[in-house]
Amino acid sequence: MKKTLAIVLILCSLLTGLSAHAQTVSEMVQSPSHVTGEYTSPSGRTTVSVDAEVVVPDVAAMPLVEVHQRIFDAQEVRDLADALIGQGEWRAYLNFGSRNQSFDTSPLPDYQVEGENVIGKPFGMVLGGEKMDSDRLPEKILSAAYTELSLEKGRKALITLQYQFRAGDNLGRNVGSKEDAIALAAQPLRAVFPDMHFHSMDNRLDLDTHRISRIGGKPDYGYRIYFTRRVAGVPVTPVSQQGNADANYFFPAQQPKAYQYPLPNERLFVDVGQDSIFQVRYDNPLRVGETLQPKAQLMPLAQVLDIFAKVCPIKYASHEGASNNAVFINRVVLGYMHMQMKDQPGRYQMVPVWDFFGVRTIDRERYDDAYSSLFTINAIDGTVIDRNYGY
Repeated sequence: MKKTLAIVLILCSLLTGLSAHAQTVSEMVQSPSHVTGEYTSPSGRTTVSVDAEVVVPDVAAMPLVEVHQRIFDAQEVRDLADALIGQGEWRAYLNFGSRNQSFDTSPLPDYQVEGENVIGKPFGMVLGGEKMDSDRLPEKILSAAYTELSLEKGRKALITLQYQFRAGDNLGRNVGSKEDAIALAAQPLRAVFPDMHFHSMDNRLDLDTHRISRIGGKPDYGYRIYFTRRVAGVPVTPVSQQGNADANYFFPAQQPKAYQYPLPNERLFVDVGQDSIFQVRYDNPLRVGETLQPKAQLMPLAQVLDIFAKVCPIKYASHEGASNNAVFINRVVLGYMHMQMKDQPGRYQMVPVWDFFGVRTIDRERYDDAYSSLFTINAIDGTVIDRNYGY
């Protein structure tokens, strides 16, 4: 009898272990589809209201994976020029915009050194269409650039790729449906950047930065469409914060000797108007490396909300002198962000985090950026993260 009982207990233990191991991410975090709550700072003058949908990826696991900084490959730039400007319809420029401007006649144009400055050594690559606008500049321009930093040998920064089609002053009218705009934006990216996937469309274009339309506001700008990387089927959550607010590129001598520049957030968006793409911007591309842990163990959302309730009101209490100092959370998202590894600041990994999005009000001012994360918590250990600094 004792032997039989022992076997039953062993089987139950194994089944329990298998059940725990087989938990999906949704089961692990025990998340409802909607959460509500009201919280205040110790003084009661800062209020935080939560009435939010909860977005949890429908996946079996969220692994920890290493990511690496990279620059845009010259072939990627040429391939994108073929897609956006037209194969055989672009030329490569040397010293673009200067008195010494000329054309690169090599069959495979590449990056060119653009002198040296206080930051380091900048490299650039400019490809332009043959048709010129009224300012005698190419109507369609695709450029890629990066800088090799002086402070950290071999480290690169200010990595960006930009495309502009300056066909006219107002590029946002007669843009067609949202579905058509998304399909149009995805078409040139699919072959060149297959790791980047459609994520969302911006509904508040009057707040957008890096606008190139020279007339008007929200109604005449068209659509801004965001693309993001996915790790094991889970999006890297796009946010407005750049993630490297303390990177002092322009005064490198003021950085501590042991300081490691943080990697800014990867960001890709496409602006669509008048049935065409008129801007693409892709900053800080990453390369996904090896899997460090196949399945991260995540905290239940209830514990995450306890941390949020205690810390969020204090975070925003610095403006309690205002007659109104409030935060309204309408969306809570579980996704990825890249972070420096503990004790290895030169290495980075994708980490599951909870982001809280919504509206911030101070007196009569209202800050309503749908992509600004108002509060971020590490989904593994509950650490509060400052999205501005990336840690």
